[in-house]
Amino acid sequence: MKRKAVGVCSLSAKRQCAKDDAQDLVEAALRDAKSVREQAEPYRLSTAKFPLEALTPSWSIGSNRTVDIKHVQDLCRIFEENGVQRECAENHLLVACTQATVQKMMDHIKSLALGAGRLEDRAENNSELWPSFEEWMLVNGSEAEILAGQHRVEALKMFLKNKGNEAVRKEQSWWICDIYDKGRLSFYLHILIFTVPANTLFRQATTSA
Repeated sequence: MKRKAVGVCSLSAKRQCAKDDAQDLVEAALRDAKSVREQAEPYRLSTAKFPLEALTPSWSIGSNRTVDIKHVQDLCRIFEENGVQRECAENHLLVACTQATVQKMMDHIKSLALGAGRLEDRAENNSELWPSFEEWMLVNGSEAEILAGQHRVEALKMFLKNKGNEAVRKEQSWWICDIYDKGRLSFYLHILIFTVPANTLFRQATTSA
């Protein structure tokens, strides 16, 4: 009986160690992701609501990671259980494009604005806290590059696949993106951003109690 008790205690200790190790990895990933965002902040052009059709995982320099289907399915399950939570700052996608294309989009939005009264009304609506780049492809004709978050994009597409009709799916096919200047973001930082396990940050935020 004494040996059995020791065995149970040992197994329990191992499980606790494994749990502690996993927590350490998550905390390390959170610190790394925060560090990357801080380093990239001087190069951030804007934060905006992007339609998924205006985003591409392909890069003009380097190569993005291959999509992990299991990871996409796991994220889709999180969306089903906890909601998408795509507006939280820590869940923003990181995307890159030129300053000229962002300025062109902002000029287009200003040209459509009805005046200060409309801008004040938009600010009162939580869904309009960021400029909407829904006409990005019409204005610029080329997609912004996803630096971090391609699995979230694919998971959202999977999540919306059986949600309502086509009009509803199109209306919900967007994500809030932090946009960085591709012309100024150094290659090193460009690579660093996508090597950080940003989706670990996302999973922590969406599964926490």
